[in-house]
Amino acid sequence: MAQTQTSLTQTSLTLTFLDQVKCEAAWRPLSNPEEVPIDQVHDRALPLAPGDQVRCISTGYLTLITDDQSKTVRFEDGPYTVPANPENETKRQTVHQLIANAIAFHGIPAPADVKNPRILFPVENQALRPADFLVRWKPLSGSEKISFTLSLPSSSSPLWSSPQLDGYAGFFQTLEARKVLEAIRKKSPSVSVQIQLQSLVNDQPDSPMDFSVLSSSDDAALDSEIRQWDLMDSALLQFIGRGYSYSSRNLFFDAAREYDCGVAQLGDSCRLLFLDRDANLRIGRADRVDILDKKISHIPDSCPALAPQSQ
Repeated sequence: MAQTQTSLTQTSLTLTFLDQVKCEAAWRPLSNPEEVPIDQVHDRALPLAPGDQVRCISTGYLTLITDDQSKTVRFEDGPYTVPANPENETKRQTVHQLIANAIAFHGIPAPADVKNPRILFPVENQALRPADFLVRWKPLSGSEKISFTLSLPSSSSPLWSSPQLDGYAGFFQTLEARKVLEAIRKKSPSVSVQIQLQSLVNDQPDSPMDFSVLSSSDDAALDSEIRQWDLMDSALLQFIGRGYSYSSRNLFFDAAREYDCGVAQLGDSCRLLFLDRDANLRIGRADRVDILDKKISHIPDSCPALAPQSQ
C-alpha cells in the first residue's frame, strides 16, 4: 500500500488525488525513486504532489482528479507525471480551492475541551441545525433520573426544559426543543447563536456545555456548496467534499452521516475511514468508532499516513 510523503496541510500541494484504480498500479513519489504498489481500495483519495508518477502495470486504467478535472491513465500510456501547479494562477477559482481544502482537510478545527463528559451530543463548541437537535448522554444507573434545559449564556431563564427522564436511556429527542431553536435562529438569521445546555442528575446540576445553532445565512451557503459537490463526476469527491463542507462548519453530526455512506458505498479507503472515524469520535458515537477501528486495524501499517489532521 502507498504511504504518502505529501504534507496534508499544504493545500497548494494537494490538488491532485487518486480516484479509481482499475488495474495493478504503482506510484513513484518525487521524493522517493522507488515505486510503491497502489492498493485499489485503500489508496483511494491518496493526495499526490507535483512531480509524482503513477502508472498501470497491468491492463486497465486509473483515474486522477486535479481540481474538478478527471485524468485517465491507461496501461498503454506508461507513467504519468503529476504536473506542476500553474505559476501564474494568482487567483484560483473558488470551487478549485474548495476541492483542495477538502482533500487536505484544511481548516478543520481541533476538538474542543469537554466541560461536561456526561453529554455525548451536542458536542462542546460544535454547531447544529435546529432540526438535528437531540441529546445523547452516557447511560446512568437504572434508578437515576436526568433532565435538561436550554438557555442563552447571558440569561438565567431557560428557553426549554425537558421532563425528568430515565437516566439509563441515554437518548432523547424532542420536537419542542427544535422549534425553540428554530425560533431563536429566525430572530438573528445572519448570526450563529450560542446556546447553553444544562444537565441535571436527580436535580443536581452538572457543568453546562455550549454549542451553537447554524445561522440561516450559513445554512444557505452550505446548501450551495453541497449542490456543487453533487455535480462532481467523482463519487469519492462527492462524499469527501460534502463531508468537508459539514466539518468546516463544525457540523460533525452531518459529516459523520456523509462519511458513513461513503464507506458503505465505496469501500475501505483509508482516507474515508479516518474521516469517518474523526467525525464519529467528535459526536460521541463510540460504537461506530469501535467498528471503524477494527476496519483500520486490518489495513497495512501505512494507512495512518492518510489520517486527517485538524488545524
